[in-house]
Amino acid sequence: YKDRKYKPTTKRDKRHFLYYVVFLSVFVLYNSFLIYFSDPVSIGVLLSELLFTALKLFIVVAGILFCIYKLSQKKLELINKLLLFIILLSLSYNYLLRLDLGIIDVLTIQNQDILQNMPFIFYLLDPLVFVCLIILTKILYTKKNTAPFFAFLSIVLIFHLSFKIPTLQNKTSSIAQDFVLPQNASLNHRFSRAGNNVVFIVADMFNGNYINRLIEESPKYKEDLRGFVYYPDCLSVSPSTASSLPAIYGGYDYLPHKLHNNQLTGRDEIQKSFSFFFDQLTPQYRSTISDPEYLYLESSTRYNIENSADYVSYWSKKNAIPLLKANYKFLPFIVALFNASPWFLKNSIYDDSSWLLYANIFSNVRKTTIEELAYLDLLPEIASITENDTGLFLFHHNLIPHVYYGIDKHGNIIDSNYPEEGIKDFMNAPAAYYSAKKWLDLVVQFIDWLKENEIYDNTMIVLISDHGNSFYDDDASESFLSQDRIDPKVSRRCQALFLVKSFNAKEDLQIKSDLLSTADIYSYFYKNGIVKEAKDGFFYNQDTSPRYFSQVLETSTRYLEQDSTPLRTYAISGPLSEVESWEEYK
Repeated sequence: YKDRKYKPTTKRDKRHFLYYVVFLSVFVLYNSFLIYFSDPVSIGVLLSELLFTALKLFIVVAGILFCIYKLSQKKLELINKLLLFIILLSLSYNYLLRLDLGIIDVLTIQNQDILQNMPFIFYLLDPLVFVCLIILTKILYTKKNTAPFFAFLSIVLIFHLSFKIPTLQNKTSSIAQDFVLPQNASLNHRFSRAGNNVVFIVADMFNGNYINRLIEESPKYKEDLRGFVYYPDCLSVSPSTASSLPAIYGGYDYLPHKLHNNQLTGRDEIQKSFSFFFDQLTPQYRSTISDPEYLYLESSTRYNIENSADYVSYWSKKNAIPLLKANYKFLPFIVALFNASPWFLKNSIYDDSSWLLYANIFSNVRKTTIEELAYLDLLPEIASITENDTGLFLFHHNLIPHVYYGIDKHGNIIDSNYPEEGIKDFMNAPAAYYSAKKWLDLVVQFIDWLKENEIYDNTMIVLISDHGNSFYDDDASESFLSQDRIDPKVSRRCQALFLVKSFNAKEDLQIKSDLLSTADIYSYFYKNGIVKEAKDGFFYNQDTSPRYFSQVLETSTRYLEQDSTPLRTYAISGPLSEVESWEEYK
């Protein structure tokens, strides 16, 4: 376009150099570090590593821009306008027009269905947005007073970023590289022979119906799980981890719809329920907490803290599997590019199984799988026995059954192949099943250790999941699958694992049809004298009222950071797999 009022001069306009500064600040620094600061643990690299990567990118991009700045004035004008346009484009799509895709969870966009089902109108609106931004670029470029605007913008971005930095001290983690077990490994995993012990494991995204299938395929599991009771009709509190956890820790009082409008963010609710649970533990237990989700715990006299990442290097050396160096340090920059891209480009940057611009996807999945597998695999080795100490309460949140899936049908960690032959994807029903089976095999391995050391009888074992997966791999009836009243992508995650063994239980594995919820875990602990305060639940008062399932209508990120995130709640009065059991709760 041409502007008759604006006549380029042969003299370089130094104010346009500010575009370069803003371009570097927004693309190389601000957007990327904001993503990193939101959840450093998921990114998995130290701040120093990210700073070094950002410095290298900054130097490269700054060098390119400096060369551009030395171009002729005529070419420089075109570049200046283009940079200004890209800055406006980035700000528009990153903030004003941003899709609510949720967090990056194990390299996966949480709400990727939005990309798959993006309304066609979005693609039609992209050109309109471009035209509007071109006009705005023209207006801003011809103005003489744009420098204060961009200076103000940079100050606001830096000021906003500074609020995120202090939260880092409890959020960053890295894998130990000394190839030895942590100093307190055996001390923190001392099981008592004299007192009772409790093992409480949450298997993230484990489908509740898988136990039935595993038993049918391998009857040996019946003997492995002798003393256990399996409840296949267990309802998850919510289809997402963040909104499921409070009720898992605190019972029915912490159901999502009961916490609504309580002036607490989702993260505060998880923290409150977690603290409540461990406050209720009876004095005869020492506690060790391993990898709790969405909690950043500080040292406490109430419990010891374990990080499974501290066991990876030792496990790697023991099994002669070299540590894998994944390129997680580039992830924040790629996510920043993705967020700033127009709608029509987003599916080109991200597809259903991997980031197309993200290198070494097999190495990344292997690395994630090993990090979740190592600790559980090493439990029989790191556990010890005390003859006369109080009992151990061991809590562990495990992501082996969670996407991405890195276990093949033979129970091996994938190398340069996908989990299921013929499916070029890390997210599918067979892959989820293989990972779930691997998780159970590791648990059985630990159960064998308890039996060999004669502490199985005085150890309670509680195995649950927060929710199931979305691969239509559950026990739903045909009528349920064909109904359109309940979003199947959501309802498919409703069948959770509930597999428990009480003290001194010796019977054959029992399968009971009782209608439970993961919110009944607290009342199960109360019934068995693990916690002090009574709460409503199936095991406390045989309550026959409906079970509740709440879908958060916005992303987990907003749930964690805000109060009163909109919900859609269902009351389920019968079996999960029957559509007649479900009724929207007002």
